[in-house]
Amino acid sequence: MRATQPRTGPDCEGDWSLACPRARAREPYIRHSMKVEILCACDSGSTFNGKLDIKGTFSKLTFASFPVVIPQLNVAVRLRFSSPEEEGRHELKLSLFDFDEHLLGPPAVAVLDVRAEADDIYAWSSAVITIRDLRLQSAIDLCLRLEIDGQLVENVEVFVKQAFRSS
Repeated sequence: MRATQPRTGPDCEGDWSLACPRARAREPYIRHSMKVEILCACDSGSTFNGKLDIKGTFSKLTFASFPVVIPQLNVAVRLRFSSPEEEGRHELKLSLFDFDEHLLGPPAVAVLDVRAEADDIYAWSSAVITIRDLRLQSAIDLCLRLEIDGQLVENVEVFVKQAFRSS
């Protein structure tokens, strides 16, 4: 591969560049990785026909008092795969930790079947994972940890606070 200046723009013609998706498609010997496009806590979400619908994303929850039970915590995930070797089945594991690295319940596990369309250079996969009956004794900072095939790929924080009463 010759050294070139990265080229970006709508047509990406000319020099091969890692900055251009079409250039990446022409260089099959370069191993590309999976990218987490979306990882967020949300009120609800669904997947249908390759689309991910997310409602009410948040990074902070506020409660009047503790202890509290959160009946349902939804987490939306959208992944992009850019290598043919990455097609197939992947195990997705979502764990919830406090910032002292204590696991707060069993991890949620899902299996994704990743397939690219014949004319696409990427394959996308989406999921909405639900954590049920999360019990919290006090205000705490949570960490959502996403693993794919046993490897940590992303962390997202959710802050749980207690509302202050004004006098």
